[in-house]
Amino acid sequence: MDKHAITEAVLDKLNTKLELKQALKAWWYPDYSNNRENARLTTLGFKSISKVMTPYEFEYEFMLTGQNVKQLTALKTPFFLTGQSIIIFSKPLATMIKMYPSFERYMELINE
Repeated sequence: MDKHAITEAVLDKLNTKLELKQALKAWWYPDYSNNRENARLTTLGFKSISKVMTPYEFEYEFMLTGQNVKQLTALKTPFFLTGQSIIIFSKPLATMIKMYPSFERYMELINE
């Protein structure tokens, strides 16, 4: 996933004066490490990206654990966490997740 490309494309569609560097810092949580890019959106990032990309929501009770964080890096698409759900911005991924009984089950299977 290329955060720079996604952020640039969204900025172009929003027709805003926000600089790329500012948007990258404001819209995305920091990366976990050099080899694990974080695709998690901040509230501002979610609101901005939702204006130009279609959100897909799934029930998901997120608990901040090392295992959950590691699993979410496998998504390779922007996502936003609420208290009871995860919202992603990829139609192909959303279609795939819908084939499983739950988002948790999908995550378990792709991380085996």
